[in-house]
Amino acid sequence: MLVPVLVVGGIAWLLLREGKDKPDADPTPTPEPAPEPTPTRPDPSETKWTETASWQGEYAEKGYDGTERVVWGLTMGIRFQDGSTEMSDTQYILIGNKTHTSFRSANSDRGTIDIKKEYTGGDKDVKNAIVYASFAAAEAKVRELSVEPEYDPTDPVQPQPEPEDDDNGGNAPGGGFGGLPAAPGYSLGQGMGSSVF
Repeated sequence: MLVPVLVVGGIAWLLLREGKDKPDADPTPTPEPAPEPTPTRPDPSETKWTETASWQGEYAEKGYDGTERVVWGLTMGIRFQDGSTEMSDTQYILIGNKTHTSFRSANSDRGTIDIKKEYTGGDKDVKNAIVYASFAAAEAKVRELSVEPEYDPTDPVQPQPEPEDDDNGGNAPGGGFGGLPAAPGYSLGQGMGSSVF
């Protein structure tokens, strides 16, 4: 009879001991803390970065004046110290030279962008570079600029040709100035002056 009591007592002791080692289960679940959002861009104060650009040359043509014009697609971004880059979703379409340091520009800031020298690799910032709506529109403008304009004598804005020189120093035949008849015996300006009374 002693053995069964010892066995039951040992089992009871083991059960009570296991209950003390386990913490009391809380019937209400504890909310887990929300994970902190991971930043998409490293903190600039902790990471060194430089500005970068991706240039895509789409079309080039040499004009009548010898100028080579290239249609460029510009995408700007940031390159971080670890080598990763983050590029903008916006692409600007421009007309510039073959080294992308000089661009067609306007006197206004409407329809234009300013490009930092860090993006061009040049020695100065570019102000008011004209942005085109599409590559097709920019290519059409390059073709237009590459053809020598025809002279239109009725266009008052177009530069006028230089007058032809003749032997009279620009005077019309017969001695007159600008086609006016010359008075006999007088040269231009002769007989004019002040007289004293």
